[in-house]
Amino acid sequence: MKLASLILLLSCELFSQNMINNKITEHGILNYADRATIIAQGEIKKERMDNQRMLPAFSIHQPEKETLTINLDETSVITGKKGVRLTIPANSFVFSNYVYAYGNATIYLTEIIDDFDYLTAGVNHIFYDKYNRFNYLFLGGMIKIEAFQGNNRLRLAAKKIIMIDFPDLQPGKKFNWYSIDDSGTWQLKDNFANYEVFEPEKGFKSDKRVVGVRRVNATSSGYWGFALQEIETTSLKGEWLDPGSIAGKNFQIACLGKNHRSYFMKWFSGKEYAINAFQNKVSRVFIADENGNIAMSNDIQTTNKLGYDYLPESTDNFRQQVEKISFQKIPDSAKNDLDKFREFLGLKKELYTVSYPK
Repeated sequence: MKLASLILLLSCELFSQNMINNKITEHGILNYADRATIIAQGEIKKERMDNQRMLPAFSIHQPEKETLTINLDETSVITGKKGVRLTIPANSFVFSNYVYAYGNATIYLTEIIDDFDYLTAGVNHIFYDKYNRFNYLFLGGMIKIEAFQGNNRLRLAAKKIIMIDFPDLQPGKKFNWYSIDDSGTWQLKDNFANYEVFEPEKGFKSDKRVVGVRRVNATSSGYWGFALQEIETTSLKGEWLDPGSIAGKNFQIACLGKNHRSYFMKWFSGKEYAINAFQNKVSRVFIADENGNIAMSNDIQTTNKLGYDYLPESTDNFRQQVEKISFQKIPDSAKNDLDKFREFLGLKKELYTVSYPK
């Protein structure tokens, strides 16, 4: 009996030590046994990338989910407020038991266009290529399509497609076309050579910037987006300050591209942070806490040095020191008004008119 108890005790100790030494993270299993040289950073929550848990400062004004009604028995053309146009063929949707749906249905369309949309949508942008390498994504716009009839979720029928005309706000950029699959990870669907790009119609007049469209197809509901993968990043490191003694204990940090479109996000605890960013670009850092406060950096010009936030800092893994940033309360006026919140964050709204192909 004593021998059995001793074996059980030793087994529990070994299991506990294994859990201490090894952490399952977004990047695989990392070993922290040698704690004299490796310090564990706060880890990304292992959740579906299309179901991230957002802290209050990032979820006050999330991208609008527009409600549009279509007749399933005929071809429908619907356009979102930010210019995404969907052409949905007749008889395109089925119930979960694959029986066709008829009559009216509700389409929920979420358009994620600019940097503010990406910041508040909270969808991570990580892609595993055919070599299972970890890729980060330059971004070109994203949508989410959902279809319902009453309380019943509909899915796109086999061999049916939704044609999408997406505002081309970054003309000349060769973005690929991706979707999030049932496992919650991004999958490459088409490269830039396999879809059409339409320039604005000549003579099209508007008091705003005129843009053309990228025409792509969706073969399922859910998230779809334009992006281009990159396996190399640099890394930023910094510290937050709390002059008003208002900061919480759990933090969500986002690194947002400024002269390009990118979004890196993770969770952490403690006063110091590290987060990835693209090399030779201008980015900004935003930190939210569970109390609804926020800390924001000025523009940060990144270096060309290679670095990753999940590896120990070394001569081969560079982390760029950036300014300390202070937590502040979000004004009530910004909480209650989307445009004022954008202004508070210093993120401008994209103003444009879409010229659709005839």
